[in-house]
Amino acid sequence: MLKEAEVTETAGTQTTVDVTIDTSGTVPWVPAITVKPGDFVLFHANRDIVSISFPATGVFPTTEIVTAQTDDIKVWIPSSATPDTYEYAIYVHGDTNKYAVCHSHPVMVVESPEKP
Repeated sequence: MLKEAEVTETAGTQTTVDVTIDTSGTVPWVPAITVKPGDFVLFHANRDIVSISFPATGVFPTTEIVTAQTDDIKVWIPSSATPDTYEYAIYVHGDTNKYAVCHSHPVMVVESPEKP
């Protein structure tokens, strides 16, 4: 069973999913997340500097989503995101200098938008 991130806020059809980048162990870790087009993902990097990339197309128009940012990073899932399961990469710079893991790579599931 996948351990999912926490949903902290829902406003209308938009949801914010909280993802804490846990660097307390030897390898950074993040939970699997499930989102819909129009949702937000709030990555909590705390004081760590992170870069986030999606090597596969289908969610974002570019592969580099976040480059060397810290603290809370809010990312909008475009309405054009194609439903599928995507592996993505979170690199933690600084003392860690490692990629975060989930199962192997972090996983984001983009579901179809709900139809009224």
